[in-house]
Amino acid sequence: MSERATAAPPPRAQASRSRAAFTEGGAVLLVLAGCIPLLWPLAAPGMVLTHDGFLHVQRLIALDAAAREGAPFTRWLPDLAYGYGQPLLLYYAPLSYLPALLFRLLGAGFVASFELTSGLALVLSALAMYALARSLAGVAAAGTAALVYAALPYQLVDLYVRGVLAESWAFVWLPLAALGVVRAMRSGDWRWTVAGALALAGLVVTHNVTALLYLPALAALLALTLVWPGSARRMALVHGTTSLGLGLALAAWFWLPALAERQLVQIDQTLEPKLFASFFLTGWLPFRLDPAYDYTQPVSMALDYPIFWPQMGLVQTAISLAGLLAVGVGARTRASATITTQAGVWAGLLVGGGLLLQTSLFFWLYQSIPLLKFVQFPWRLLAVVGLGSALLAGLLVESLRQRPVVSTAVGIVVVLLSILTATIRLDPERLLVDERHLTTESIVRGDLAEYGLGSTHSGEYLPVSSGQRNANRLRKTMLEAGGGRTVPEPLALTVERVEWRANGIVAEVTSTSQATERLVFSQFAFDGWTAAVDGSSSRALAVGQLGLLGVTVTPGSHRVELTWSGTATAARQQGLAVSAVAALVLLGLLGMGRRLQRPRRWMSRAAITTAALLVGGMLVAGVGGHKVTPASAAPSASWQIVDDTLALVETHQDTARMANDGVILTRQVWLVRRSPPTGYRAVVEIVAGDGTSHLAPWVYEPISRLWERGQLTRTDVAVRLPASFPAGRAAVRLVFERPAGLAPIDLGTLEIPVRPLSPEARSPLPTVEVTPDGTLVAAPADWRTVVRTGDVLDVLLRWSATAAPHTDREFAVSTLLKPVEGGRFPRSRSDLRRPGDWFAPLPFWQAGDAIEQPLRLRVHDLTPPGQYTLTLDVYGRDLARGGASEPGASGWSPREQERTHEYALATVTVER
Repeated sequence: MSERATAAPPPRAQASRSRAAFTEGGAVLLVLAGCIPLLWPLAAPGMVLTHDGFLHVQRLIALDAAAREGAPFTRWLPDLAYGYGQPLLLYYAPLSYLPALLFRLLGAGFVASFELTSGLALVLSALAMYALARSLAGVAAAGTAALVYAALPYQLVDLYVRGVLAESWAFVWLPLAALGVVRAMRSGDWRWTVAGALALAGLVVTHNVTALLYLPALAALLALTLVWPGSARRMALVHGTTSLGLGLALAAWFWLPALAERQLVQIDQTLEPKLFASFFLTGWLPFRLDPAYDYTQPVSMALDYPIFWPQMGLVQTAISLAGLLAVGVGARTRASATITTQAGVWAGLLVGGGLLLQTSLFFWLYQSIPLLKFVQFPWRLLAVVGLGSALLAGLLVESLRQRPVVSTAVGIVVVLLSILTATIRLDPERLLVDERHLTTESIVRGDLAEYGLGSTHSGEYLPVSSGQRNANRLRKTMLEAGGGRTVPEPLALTVERVEWRANGIVAEVTSTSQATERLVFSQFAFDGWTAAVDGSSSRALAVGQLGLLGVTVTPGSHRVELTWSGTATAARQQGLAVSAVAALVLLGLLGMGRRLQRPRRWMSRAAITTAALLVGGMLVAGVGGHKVTPASAAPSASWQIVDDTLALVETHQDTARMANDGVILTRQVWLVRRSPPTGYRAVVEIVAGDGTSHLAPWVYEPISRLWERGQLTRTDVAVRLPASFPAGRAAVRLVFERPAGLAPIDLGTLEIPVRPLSPEARSPLPTVEVTPDGTLVAAPADWRTVVRTGDVLDVLLRWSATAAPHTDREFAVSTLLKPVEGGRFPRSRSDLRRPGDWFAPLPFWQAGDAIEQPLRLRVHDLTPPGQYTLTLDVYGRDLARGGASEPGASGWSPREQERTHEYALATVTVER
């Protein structure tokens, strides 16, 4: 090696590099610091109450359970849809759940894992925008663009109003995909081509709808480069098209079968054209006029109830226009072929085009292109608009680079205005969630209580083979089942052992019948399930009115095995093959890249590492699990006959959480000997040595009405023992309440550890009154005694259950301001809430449960000044056991005669 090659760089060059590194590092730290006020609402107790937030918590519970059973990221989640399973990750892009699952497996709670993942998305999106803007402009411009991007009203709407985890993570990939494509076209370095492909693939498997909207924007960037004066057109065309093509091919394992097999589920049938059409802009101006962004207005009433309608913010609009003006002036004073001007033109196209495509003028386009109907909300284009706005903010600062003081001052003003106007009215409601309530059982409870299906209301991932059109139809089927059934002869079949895991089920059965019998598993039949009897392939049948998995069994003893494969169909295999080829090409291109300059070598290493991790993760997720994981523990109880309709095959007790929080998850596996004429109602009872008992409701009464003859099904019950429950050996049994006369079933014994008393047990809550169902209503913990018209009054209620509720009714609660002197009621009432909110409605409470419930009351602007009583109204509501209400109950609204209790909580003075 020559002396010149080994010589140290001059001291001046070293100092210059050190200053540059210090400046760069300082800018990144300032970007991170600027994200703190945007993330501050996540630090409050509980979780933000959003449209979809708890939906993702439910899915995380299901993913966590599957991962612990040896099937991480299986594309079939068996705990969704009342325990019948759903192919969620075949259609819903899975990548945003990966960080949440990692946080969970590292020990964070379900809610904490979700909120950490949501906050991480915002931080990484700011850093991604910094990287993109830094490749085009200086440090000050890059920092400005990053924080404007993080403070976009639409990004905060996704985080704090809608709770859409996947779309929040899409904001991370948008600038990274543009960065890779831009650098690849400019430098001709294949490593940047690979980086752009990885980012695009990451976007597709994070949020496929945003990817669909962003692909034309990337194509426009490529076209703009090809027509721009002075561009190296051939190099740009080769690297740009290769990056886009490789990115799509790398993600083909997901999007190809999702498109090819969408007719297998109800996605098409659950789209709502009326709602979709209502979100197109029919007038101008296409942005909000209030300087401080309002997170409650406007709304669409297309479905007769309010749905939030995001729009571009006023400050965001002003910054975009100023940036466009700066780009235009710069284009006239500098060479028109500069990359900065080119980026500004592209950013302007993103803002202008993204707004125009939300107008009713382009409604025909969405009707003409079939895939665009899955966009659902045209305002999703605000993510692309926001990318353009942030770039224009950075370019505005860059245009003043020759005057550093002015440039820095403008950047500070732009950032402060963006953050202040985006956060000053950001005050999300909270949902106080006790992690003790979050188990696989809570997924079923949530579906029953909210009339949902697989943690969604529409049931878009419900297999068409189920014969049910949507979640409402399945609920109606459930409510109408039983009663009029003909009662067949009991099944001549016994089950000796069951291994039930996320990726497969194994049952050892014996048939004493003279003819073939049919064994039915409580999972929807769907392409991907395969069956084998005694090691030989058997046909998997779709059985009964729900299209459940069934296998025929001949007389004798047999081993029946069901296995889920994520690559069982031709479309999934083709998608995986395309992705595998793309991964090989990608790795080959990494070796072809020109040597990067030394300061940029870390980017090369980062690209290789990211490629390995992302490709490996994609292929693992694409393949899914095949092998059935063996059972981890012997059952605590085995075959017992309940009656001539039902038999308990075995039961398992999961006591991993008992020492810390007193939660025992008990799972029963049942064989339905003949279709039950009515549903079963039962409780799990834990009985201590001194006779102390604790009851936990078995919530499957509505579902048991649908059980088929020969069905093998499992049920979960989460028992939450109060801290005062005696330590030592305790018996576990299932006690039936209906049908009458059934003997209790022994489920085994447990060793209850000594646990410290909780603060609630040491210091009982002050209460207002005891309600008839055995729960206590506590006074609010904090309230203001003086409020102004237009203010928000937050009331925190504490509920404590003294016994397991034995009732078919639940309560809806609301607070209002009632004039002390009488007169008309002002329109100041909080939204109706069930005690504990929907994830733990009243029939699912257990003795010792203490639930905090925040209520938000907005004092109406027309409320006259004076003295008011802050009143808690409690309304009764009919509810079938387990949460499945009678038809029409979901549209229930309170009437004065339905009020069961009224409590005066405090005296409040209203001022103007």
